[in-house]
Amino acid sequence: MTNIDQSQKFCLPGQFVFENVLQSSSEITIAGGLKQADDQVIATQCGYLNMKKDQFRLESCQKNYIAHINDHIVGIIIDKKEDGYAVDINSYKNAYLPSTEFEGATRRNQAQLKSGSSIFGRITTADKHMEPTLSCITHSGKSSTFGQLAGGAIFRCTTTLSHDLASEANKILPALGSKIPFEIACGENGLVWIQSENSRTILQIWEIISRLNKRGLNTKTVPTQQQATSLVDEILQGIKEEQQKGGGNKSHRNSTQI
Repeated sequence: MTNIDQSQKFCLPGQFVFENVLQSSSEITIAGGLKQADDQVIATQCGYLNMKKDQFRLESCQKNYIAHINDHIVGIIIDKKEDGYAVDINSYKNAYLPSTEFEGATRRNQAQLKSGSSIFGRITTADKHMEPTLSCITHSGKSSTFGQLAGGAIFRCTTTLSHDLASEANKILPALGSKIPFEIACGENGLVWIQSENSRTILQIWEIISRLNKRGLNTKTVPTQQQATSLVDEILQGIKEEQQKGGGNKSHRNSTQI
């Protein structure tokens, strides 16, 4: 394959990203924002080309998610349907989650979820003419990290930020976790679930993530754990000083939309 190492390349819809796909000696996967046309790969949206292992995708600043098979997503149950649930996945159409797509679930023993419940799952089918289908189990039938997310809160952001938070190279979350205990599930669909000891702490965690993101700090600009720890300490100190001046609550008002 030619021109395969093109990280940070900005692509426009319809642009050829690389060619000679069929001649490549290694197996690759084409994900979000890209499609294969014969022996070439073409961009279907604006974004920066990103390679994770052998998977290529375009990272865009869009907030509306476009479903792709095997994407890991955070979703919100919005309605009960026949043998399943309608799920908000931050896309232009809702997804369908069968009640049997949970570990141990059967037609006689289906998962029981309420509207407003949060789930972490994966996309199993994605077609522009049909609603996406979800599963909360792996291909082997195990839950792994998938399933219902208990408590916590969900925040909407760009898909670029949610991908960055889900990256194994992300140093911000470990640094933040060393200061404040919390759980997090980062969907590739621009939805992030956070759980901690109370709602105030949850909002504070998202405020820290939001402030770092607005400063352009991510896995590429913060490559070391020491840098990440210093930045988190700086943001925490700033929030503490604001709270002492009586402005702490004001900074959280719009923290769910960044």
